[in-house]
Amino acid sequence: VSVISCHNKTSYGLYYTIGGLFCHCTFLMVRFKSLQGLCFCENLTLINCRLVNTTLAFEYSTVNADIIGTVDSIKNPSGGVIKCDGIGELIMEEDKVDVSKTEIVSKSVSVAV
Repeated sequence: VSVISCHNKTSYGLYYTIGGLFCHCTFLMVRFKSLQGLCFCENLTLINCRLVNTTLAFEYSTVNADIIGTVDSIKNPSGGVIKCDGIGELIMEEDKVDVSKTEIVSKSVSVAV
């Protein structure tokens, strides 16, 4: 599935979608606004997307994300690469995910303790 240039505003956006898992999707220039958005996704790709007022993003998701701007918070991605200008809060719980499988590339990150 590929989605190009749209706006998605939901609570729990793409959370438990299509039989419990949103798989193998690419979003190009999409603007997301969501609480716990983009969670439980497999092989999710975001290209030049914005995550506005999006918190707890990517929980248990494998993702390749190129995000324009700052993400309010990211929690426990399962793997992949996340590139963005900034992250308000990064939550990586070593007892829940293998943190070595996720690469974060950002100019500024506030890490949760």
